[in-house]
Amino acid sequence: MKHFFYTISESINKKIFKSTSILLFTNVVVGIAALLTISIIAKNLTIEEFGSLAIIQAYAMTINGLFNFQTWQTVVKYYPDTDNDTILLCSLLKYSFIIDIVTAITSFLFAGFGIFFIAELIQLKTEYIHPALMYVLIILFTIEGTATGYLRIIDKFYCFFITDGITTVAKLITIFYVSKYYGTIESFVLTFVIFAFIKTLLINIFFVKYIGWSLVRKTCLASINDIKQKFQDIWEFSLYTSLTGSFDIVFKQADTLVVSTFFGVYYAGIYKMLKTFGNLLLQCINPIYLSLFPVVSERKHQTKELFSFINKSIGYLFCLGIIGTCIFYWVHTFFINILFGTDYLEYAPYLMLYIVPIIISGIFTAVHSSFNLLGFHKTTLYLIVTTSIFYILMIYILKDYMGFISVLFMLIVHSLIIVSFKYTKLFIFCRNLHAYH
Repeated sequence: MKHFFYTISESINKKIFKSTSILLFTNVVVGIAALLTISIIAKNLTIEEFGSLAIIQAYAMTINGLFNFQTWQTVVKYYPDTDNDTILLCSLLKYSFIIDIVTAITSFLFAGFGIFFIAELIQLKTEYIHPALMYVLIILFTIEGTATGYLRIIDKFYCFFITDGITTVAKLITIFYVSKYYGTIESFVLTFVIFAFIKTLLINIFFVKYIGWSLVRKTCLASINDIKQKFQDIWEFSLYTSLTGSFDIVFKQADTLVVSTFFGVYYAGIYKMLKTFGNLLLQCINPIYLSLFPVVSERKHQTKELFSFINKSIGYLFCLGIIGTCIFYWVHTFFINILFGTDYLEYAPYLMLYIVPIIISGIFTAVHSSFNLLGFHKTTLYLIVTTSIFYILMIYILKDYMGFISVLFMLIVHSLIIVSFKYTKLFIFCRNLHAYH
């Protein structure tokens, strides 16, 4: 373990370590505040009402994830080649920002009209159509892909800490106030919409601050053809990375809709409780991915060393995962009772099952980062799409035999398929490349 972290510390420069530390601290603050926010809401609603809110959120985030491009990746990739060319830089930023706006509007319109057709399928009652329409406004208020990419590439991670910290804590305080005097789904939804707008506004204010008004004006007047002609693969890269990210987001969000469709609103509420704890755990795991990413990047042309590092990281993270799981087992019922109430306690065993695929994914963090760095973007997309279809199909087949457990069981199976395929693919790739050289 000591050697593992020593290797990481030697391989990561101070800049990356600082960025990762800020991200970890930000994630912990945001994760805890988000958990407390959901706790307050859950205690003010019945499980079915909580489930309806979960369906509304999942629907909006699914549609947004499906249509909204991951433009920050495009900015991060092409910025280094445009940094010394103002014309190209402005063209890149305008290209990215136009995509942000167009996809946000498309997602908003699709979600707004689509809710009338899908409400019955996902078992959303008619009385919650209006809150759902209100919530989809969030899609219009999350135009921040370009700003996020730019702030990341210039290493201004503290901006995310300030933005996320302010909005998340302020939202928590507002939700507490709203729960005391209103406590309705509509009031909670309005609060989420307002703070989504504030968060996007703050991110873009930081963006304008660091890019400067003169460059903003030049960006508005720039032609997107400049960046498209210079980098003819920019659209393909934007499309595939966005589709991969979109389907990944859809899988993580649409699972609530799958639960509501097959098992009803009540179990959507239970599943929302599970996801709330899971999201907090993911907030802690994500910095590990960001820490290992540059280490893996250094070894991507040294296949033998890369695969050796992958295996070592799996071993050490497996030990951490076992320790973390044991600790979580001893405290999970206590936190369910404190944060959600006694009505949710009988579903504590479900929570232990739910965190299993998250732990599995965390253990194989180096595999995921290696897969991306070695250029398997299309493979990742096809893998996500096919396994997601398999996931839904198997739940449909198993639901009559296993009930709600089928969802948790298939999450574990899905995670095992993903990591097994990626590990095997990397093993064959590294072995063949090493043999060739």
